[in-house]
Amino acid sequence: MNKTILKHNLVQMDSRDLKYIQKEFPHSGEPYSEQKRKFQILKSLNPSDLTLAISRMTRIEASFDHTKMWTVGSVLIGTCLLSLRIMFSFNLLWYILIATSICLLLLFIVRKDRDIVITATYFKELLEQIKSEKGK
Repeated sequence: MNKTILKHNLVQMDSRDLKYIQKEFPHSGEPYSEQKRKFQILKSLNPSDLTLAISRMTRIEASFDHTKMWTVGSVLIGTCLLSLRIMFSFNLLWYILIATSICLLLLFIVRKDRDIVITATYFKELLEQIKSEKGK
């Protein structure tokens, strides 16, 4: 990781794919010397670069946060399925099978997006810590 590549990726990386951050700052950790080197590169960013990166991570967090939509979505799905059951007299077993399948599919999609939120939150907190240290 170098400063130029870092700046490029912070501005241009796809918000759905934070592989660069996940690769450079893995969940499983890495040797202390490597982490320290990367931390120093982050510290070398100027305040405006840090602010832009923090705001980008905040936007990514907000756009992939499904907690507010999950309740509304589940009520809509439940209402639609109940309407289908009433209109077409579905067998209760089919109703349960369809409802479970839809919920599992949505849960899989939300889980995938949750990993993006976790990565963005981690990196944003790291950048905020660096920015606050620079302000002292």
